[in-house]
Amino acid sequence: MARSGFSPWRALFVLGGVLVSAGGFMHPRGTMAEMLAEPIWFRGHATSALGYLALCAGLALYRRDAAPPERTRRWAGAAAVLMGFEAVEMTVHTFAYVDAGAAADRVHGATMATPVLTTHLWMATIIYPLTGIAMIALIWTGMRERSLGSRWTGWLGMAGALAHAAVMPLVFLMDMLQFGILFPMILLLTMWFILAGAWPRRSRSVAPAAGPAARRTAAGAA
Repeated sequence: MARSGFSPWRALFVLGGVLVSAGGFMHPRGTMAEMLAEPIWFRGHATSALGYLALCAGLALYRRDAAPPERTRRWAGAAAVLMGFEAVEMTVHTFAYVDAGAAADRVHGATMATPVLTTHLWMATIIYPLTGIAMIALIWTGMRERSLGSRWTGWLGMAGALAHAAVMPLVFLMDMLQFGILFPMILLLTMWFILAGAWPRRSRSVAPAAGPAARRTAAGAA
């Protein structure tokens, strides 16, 4: 039978997925200097930062309250920690707008420092791959153990996690700007969180397990 009752981790999965998605839709377009100068930069990235914080809390509560199998529990813990780092990185990302003037000057050949922007880029290059790996492992384990999400939606989440893991090394380290098309694929991962939060978990009924014991007790009494 399906488990009943309110599970806070489910609400946080859905809330986090919605907020990260909303922040992504608000992302400005153009060169880095142009994007940093857009007023919506702060609002969109702050929304995503709150979303990652909600996902961190949701994963931590899922690990504690849902009593998943050991492997799922371990990967949920790793993913929770990394979502916390994602929230920190996205906060730095949000405040990168302070380097808008320096980024614009660099476009025109000036040598200007962009400390917040550079910190965000290196943090993202380190954190995104680790988050992607942890999420792929969590989704795969949850599918195998039937402890989180569904096999019908798991491939969606793993595709989004793989794109999230690869995009910064390709774009920032290797300067392969054409792979910037992978950035919007984070929406596949956020969609998985929303669906996993809404997907009903099934549990075995206690009655069948108690049946044989009850029958043995009755036979002994007879």
